[in-house]
Amino acid sequence: MTAPLPTVSRWNTYSRSRYPKLWDGCVGAWCPSLGVSGDRVPDYTRAMNWGTLTSMDPATDWVVSRGGYALDFDGVNDRVVTGSTYAPGAGAFSVAFWWDGRDTAQYNALVTQRANAFNSGSDQTWLVGNGNYAIGPANTKKIGVLIYTPGNYRIHLTSGDYNAGMRHYGFTATGSTVEIYVDGVEVSQGAPNTSGGYPNITQLNSVAFGGSPGADASLLANGIMDDIRIYSRGLHPMEWRLLATRRAIAYEPEYRPAYYSETDAGGGITSRPYAWQSARIIGAGR
Repeated sequence: MTAPLPTVSRWNTYSRSRYPKLWDGCVGAWCPSLGVSGDRVPDYTRAMNWGTLTSMDPATDWVVSRGGYALDFDGVNDRVVTGSTYAPGAGAFSVAFWWDGRDTAQYNALVTQRANAFNSGSDQTWLVGNGNYAIGPANTKKIGVLIYTPGNYRIHLTSGDYNAGMRHYGFTATGSTVEIYVDGVEVSQGAPNTSGGYPNITQLNSVAFGGSPGADASLLANGIMDDIRIYSRGLHPMEWRLLATRRAIAYEPEYRPAYYSETDAGGGITSRPYAWQSARIIGAGR
């Protein structure tokens, strides 16, 4: 298995990143396109909450998609369960990822923090997914966000349907409402489905992507995923546009080599010499 995207040794994070602001408030960062890592997925934040491939076969579930590695979820029992238990309280947070869905006749739970055996009478959760919803309007292929505590919830949907191609998705929960983004553009539907006050999520359950932490057949994803990120703050619209430019953009190093393969949107690769000239290396003695 080969892929033209650079390996993890050629990427950097935090202050060494070309876009260090994309690491401000980042509390979870799992990026399969940085390279195959067996049955675990590194968390590139300082929290180091690695993910574990659960009911998955590393030999077949690491795939090359549009020029870069990604993880393939079968919609049957596959998911990655991480060591993160991120609970936002009632404050702002953001979740971003790349997703190419195959089957939206089912409900795809894409990224969620949820109890293994969820009890709606006592448990709390946040979740983003798409496909045919058990919550909200029936027969929809919209991207949806659920923020839930018993007696208090918010269900936000996109204004349109999204079900094909590797695209960038995510949301910012502001502490009063939710903004959903697709390919760097806000596409939230007007009025959410609400009950009670704004949910205050304090339970520390596992974060998973490609499905729920438990083997809940109604909350498993069928498709390909890459570059999952969680922030303990709301992202600015300009940051959403930047993250949607190309996969793994937050890992690009501050200084690029003279010959660089530029990644296009969706993680594909355009192999050509990149004549990179900068005063930093020409005139600054670096």
